[in-house]
Amino acid sequence: MSTKEVTSASTDDLKMRHFRAQSQQRHDMEMRELNDRHAQELERAIESQGTQLEKLRADYEIQISSEGEKLEQRLREVRQAKDEKIAEESKTADSDIASMRTSQQLKIHDYRRNAEAQLEKLRKDTQASSDKILEQSRKTVQRNNLHKPKEGVPT
Repeated sequence: MSTKEVTSASTDDLKMRHFRAQSQQRHDMEMRELNDRHAQELERAIESQGTQLEKLRADYEIQISSEGEKLEQRLREVRQAKDEKIAEESKTADSDIASMRTSQQLKIHDYRRNAEAQLEKLRKDTQASSDKILEQSRKTVQRNNLHKPKEGVPT
């Protein structure tokens, strides 16, 4: 595997990690905003309910219990709907993050596998080249030894 490919793979990995971190941060921020809005809406609903209950008590003492129960039921429904919406959005975001993680892990695995295959090919090529050079050196030494005059023998 060339240095460029390793650098590219590392860069891609870093980009994906950065993207995943940004996505997680964005998700966390959106969840905080949702929770803040939910709390504000609940606060307004509670304030509205309190105001309505006081007015009903003053105006209609007989109808207080039925109106109060309706408002409490409505508040419970609003809370339940908001909680379900938050849970659904959280589940979707978690699923998206898990999908991105899986995708990144597969890419990393492919990069590693390709790098290992290229490294193994490079090792084999290097070994073959070394073997060829060694064999050529041996042949050259043998040829030189055959053509060299032997000591003590007149030429």
